[in-house]
Amino acid sequence: MPKLSKPAPKRTARAALAEALSKDTKDMLAKQVQRLGSQTKVAVVLNISGAAVSLLLKDKYTGSITVMEQRIRGKFMGDTVQCPVLRTISTLDCLSNQALPVAFTNPVRSALGHNCPKCPHRKELCK
Repeated sequence: MPKLSKPAPKRTARAALAEALSKDTKDMLAKQVQRLGSQTKVAVVLNISGAAVSLLLKDKYTGSITVMEQRIRGKFMGDTVQCPVLRTISTLDCLSNQALPVAFTNPVRSALGHNCPKCPHRKELCK
């Protein structure tokens, strides 16, 4: 009787879409997990889920790697952008400001609401 070989592991569509962080960004993320003591604490600092941190470290994250890379580099590696309203800010602050709703009662948020949609740093344009 012939020997049956094990079937090849199934590769799901989501797994095929997973990309990896750049080496220096992934190393910094792992270093911060070590420094802060848990993936959850790093996730809170980055305003993302603990599961996202885990998936990023395992190269299995299927969301926007570009946005996550910008968050990590902005918070832990000092990457900045020139904001037309706030001047030089971290990429994490830029992404956080993009997520805020327009508030016409606050002049800064009103200016951000006017300028963010056409800014070259807008996350939809960075994909």
